Amino acid sequence: MVMILILVVVMAWSSCCKAMDHPTSLDQVPDHLKIHGNKWHGVLNPAVPRALDMQLLHTSEFEDYFPTCVRFSPDDRILATGYGDCIRLYETTDFEVVCELQHDADQEEDQGDINNYDPVRCLCFFPDGKRLAVGYEKGTIRLWDIDEAVSWVTLRGHEEIVAAIAVSPDAKVMISGAHDGGLFLWDVQSQRRVRSTSVDERGVRGLVISPDGLSVTAAVGPNVQVFELPSLQLVRCLPGSHDSHVVSVAYSPRRDKLASASVDKTCKVWTMGDDESLQPRLLHTLSGHKACIS
Repeated sequence: MVMILILVVVMAWSSCCKAMDHPTSLDQVPDHLKIHGNKWHGVLNPAVPRALDMQLLHTSEFEDYFPTCVRFSPDDRILATGYGDCIRLYETTDFEVVCELQHDADQEEDQGDINNYDPVRCLCFFPDGKRLAVGYEKGTIRLWDIDEAVSWVTLRGHEEIVAAIAVSPDAKVMISGAHDGGLFLWDVQSQRRVRSTSVDERGVRGLVISPDGLSVTAAVGPNVQVFELPSLQLVRCLPGSHDSHVVSVAYSPRRDKLASASVDKTCKVWTMGDDESLQPRLLHTLSGHKACIS
């Protein structure tokens, strides 16, 4: 049985610093420096003023498959979880299951494939919170209407796992990246691929579109690369990239910083200038994790 633990952060987090030694077990941590519950815990840094608290809101259990991705809708109304070839949607007020979205393989073009099981690998809500783009293991992308619980189109073209999807702020275009190294630009209205490029044989693992919708930042192998939209032209590779695969990228709430997480056990933070003449600058390399950061 696999579970998702949903925590609420009730105060802001102050950034960690290197002053905290990493204990080898929770028993070595003083009581006033740990928060723990059933099958989860948090360890506080004594060198940083206490600025974080957590409460467990809900535990969701999955019988047959482990969840591969989770996303909140922009309006915080829905939580989507991908597991197996299904997407389970929860109402965030009470975490009751709203519905489960599962494509009908018998209606697909590849229905003759005896192995038509196609697991979910990534999720992305549209800005209106009513539509969901889902990437699958076989290279397909399906667009779902949440209110109607139906998929209105299946997009094809990637040859390997679709690892990341991002939708522009105006919801007119969608970007997808896959393990085959393909980076695709889709027109949402026509549901057609309008541009594509092959970026790296090591694959694309994460995507985030800039707040102004003019560029997309991609986790490409060990690098963080920025591509212009809609041309998909590479405009810069962020300095000081990682020693191993980058698996995710994200903007800060104020949109002036970008963070990347890597298999090399580090998280790096860059400042992203509004002026195109200003190059991104590495601010911090956060270390201390003992395994891949995702």
